[in-house]
Amino acid sequence: MNILITGAHGFIAKHLASKLKASHHKVILTSHTHFTHEQTCNMVIKMDLLDLNEIMKVINKIKPDVIMHLAAQSSIPRSWKDPMETVRVNTLGTTNIILAAGILHLKTKMIIVGSSEEYGSTAVKKTLLVENDPCFPQNPYAVSKLAAEQLGTQMSKKYQLNIVFLRPFNHFGPGQKIGFVISDFCSQIAKIEQNLLPPEMIVGNVLSYRDFLALPDVIDAYYLAIEKDLPNGVYNISSGKAVSIQSILMRLLKLSRKAIRIKKGKFHDRTAEINSFAGDSTKFRRVTGWNPTRSINEYLKVTLDWWRDEIERCGRDSEQHIGRDNINV
Repeated sequence: MNILITGAHGFIAKHLASKLKASHHKVILTSHTHFTHEQTCNMVIKMDLLDLNEIMKVINKIKPDVIMHLAAQSSIPRSWKDPMETVRVNTLGTTNIILAAGILHLKTKMIIVGSSEEYGSTAVKKTLLVENDPCFPQNPYAVSKLAAEQLGTQMSKKYQLNIVFLRPFNHFGPGQKIGFVISDFCSQIAKIEQNLLPPEMIVGNVLSYRDFLALPDVIDAYYLAIEKDLPNGVYNISSGKAVSIQSILMRLLKLSRKAIRIKKGKFHDRTAEINSFAGDSTKFRRVTGWNPTRSINEYLKVTLDWWRDEIERCGRDSEQHIGRDNINV
């Protein structure tokens, strides 16, 4: 198949592209800036999500069988600082992708990656969230994702498009940027081990519980979403198990090569702190046969080892190289 993946700079794109290419699909990545991933895809094309005409030219030229839309502004703290930017990239950018396919009358399958954050405060009263639960988003990022999903649902009817919306829950692994809890923990430990920080970790609310997936399980889910025939609708990508942030922190501290003190910092910018957040992915599993199999504990070590190598390579300029920019377009 001819597969177009947006968000070449993102955490997921290069891993998914590599898996698809290995399965003999033709993979085209898009980026808003010059970017190369020759080893993981067939080509990279420059494309601005906010330029409908440019998107139409790219899609009309490629004529993809599948569009995997990963590009997003994915940082919740950043969405509070600049909600308009978040809406432009996540809502308007996604709408442009769908609109382009509709105007061109393409029979392209579209997979739009949203977020479990869309459920918002519904999680206060639910043990496991399912796709038909109401959404009450609690931050601009979540609002932007839900708005894109709702607009896309209506446009799929108007233009008779096959659009699948995925709501992944927390996931982690090598290459994820700073600004996500496990990356934050691992990067701090790696810097402490290399004497770039004092032996003290600053953490937020570690008493909450979240549904975590290791990177390979998420890649497998996205791969199956591309390969399988999925009816239009929303699908959770989740383990179905809530794990405490504190238990993850304790596991990482045991892996640390130095003794580290814990210091409480301010929580992330959220209007409501939800104690437990986990999803039921039965709907997706039934359609695709997907089943997450990776050990969270084992993959925590993989992630920490990646950060050790990255911090050693980059030294004191690591943040400049790794970046805090979570616009994965």
